[in-house]
Amino acid sequence: MRFLRCIVLVAAFAFSSHNIGEAQKTNLNHLSAPTYYIAVEANGYDSENTFRFRGASNLPAGALIGFTASDFFEDAWKDYSDEIFLPVGADGFFAGEIHLKNGTRLSHSLLLRAAFRTFLPKQPPEVLRVLGKNGRNLGGIENPQLFQVSGPYFGIEAITRVPRNTIGPVTGR
Repeated sequence: MRFLRCIVLVAAFAFSSHNIGEAQKTNLNHLSAPTYYIAVEANGYDSENTFRFRGASNLPAGALIGFTASDFFEDAWKDYSDEIFLPVGADGFFAGEIHLKNGTRLSHSLLLRAAFRTFLPKQPPEVLRVLGKNGRNLGGIENPQLFQVSGPYFGIEAITRVPRNTIGPVTGR
């Protein structure tokens, strides 16, 4: 009798695990967000002056997002890399790497800023058609990532930590 209970429990677990896996796959196809977003993480160390990152966004495919390694400096940012621009893929994902400026020596973590702006760089026409020339369709004040530039121009920005162990002295490119 005990053996029969074990078989029933194993079969029930296997069946429920299979159904959960199928449900998760199905639900991923129907996810939505109330506003546009960018999610990003620095996820690996490549060399002493390079780190990799990846992320996801529901911005239209082809939207160009700017990425910069920065740190706080008084009431502004101090940039430790040039800004690079990467498109959002048709699947909503993006990935890239940042090269720190030559001569950078840090004893602390950095921040990776990911910013979408309708005016920098020049965005594809389809992206501007969906989001508006000035970003008016990015979600309004309900969007916690929304920022206002000058006048009527809006963008969205996400910030993530680049852990100290991923950054070493820059010796050249």
